[in-house]
Amino acid sequence: MEGALEHVRDFKKYTTSQVWQLHGGAGSLWQKSSYDRVIRYNDSIEVTMHYVLENPVRKGLVTQWEDYPYSGIVDDWRP
Repeated sequence: MEGALEHVRDFKKYTTSQVWQLHGGAGSLWQKSSYDRVIRYNDSIEVTMHYVLENPVRKGLVTQWEDYPYSGIVDDWRP
């Protein structure tokens, strides 16, 4: 589990430095903690994908996930 936490930390550090380099600014960009969600073999990837896509709806930012400019499905992932 420690390896996963290190990856999240490194990702946050990298993306924060990139954003501040491109747009100016300083300070924290991410919340301090992170909540990981492991997709187990028997879990539905589709259910997990929709859960993630619905995050902006649950936060009240949009009424449909499709309206949120920073989310979407890049590739047709279905077999």
